[in-house]
This record gives sequence, C-alpha cells and structure tokens, in this order.
Amino acid sequence: MKFSYPAIFIATICLMWGIPSSARTTSYTANATNCFPPVRDNYVENPRFPGGEEACMKFIADNLRYPAEAEGKGIEGRVYVQFIIDSLGHVVEPRILKSPSPLLDEEALRIVRAMPVWSPRKIRGKAVHTKMSLPIMFRKQYFKTERQTKP
Repeated sequence: MKFSYPAIFIATICLMWGIPSSARTTSYTANATNCFPPVRDNYVENPRFPGGEEACMKFIADNLRYPAEAEGKGIEGRVYVQFIIDSLGHVVEPRILKSPSPLLDEEALRIVRAMPVWSPRKIRGKAVHTKMSLPIMFRKQYFKTERQTKP
C-alpha cells in the first residue's frame, strides 16, 4: 500500500496533539445539501437600456447628427458623457467627462437627454440611482452627407 509522506506526517501530528478524528477527516461526497450553490439575498441587477446594448447603439446611430461646424473643421473623436439613471429609470444630470472639442459636446448631451427610460439598477429588488458613462463616437465616415447621396 502506498502512503504519501505529508499525509503520514499530518496524521502523526494529529495523534500526538490529541486532535479528535472528526476534526481530521473531511468528506468530499456530494449530497442534497451541498450540491447547489448558496442562495444570496444581495442580488444586483444592473441598469439596462430598453432592448439591450445593441438597441442603445442603434438609438445613438439613428439620432446622432454631426455638427456642421465640426464637420467643416474636420473635428472627430470620442465624447465621454456621464449621467445618472435615477430609481425610476430617467436619465438625469448628463455632463461631459472628456471631449476632443466643445463643438461636439452639445450634440452628445442632446442624444443622452433624448434617451428613453431605462430599467434602473436594483439591489435586493430595490431600485437605486446609478452613475453611468457612455462614449459617443464622432467620425465623418459614419455620417452620410449630401455630397455622398447625390449622383
């Protein structure tokens, strides 16, 4: 019979110090009480745009208008907008975190203010306020201009 030296050493120490055998043994068999994970009462449901993340991107793409002045100057970039989703799901207090130009800020804020009601964040079933950030990309290649649509 094969014995591992660490197991024999631990068993010898336990016998020397008088640790009861019930404390030395560990059961690894599954039964009805330990085969399911414990139920947690601190369940968190994150805020959600109606229709999911793809619907949010589609909403932004459909409603975003490139500012004419920014287009004329060739300004492109990503505008980061921070806002709060209140306990009812309304978007409140939008503000610009980072922007390549102030010419793009008003359009980004307009899009965020125009968003429909979200499903709010819930902790243990109770709706709470949540701070969110959203990047809005401005690139001229994404927008159809009158020159591109006319033959």
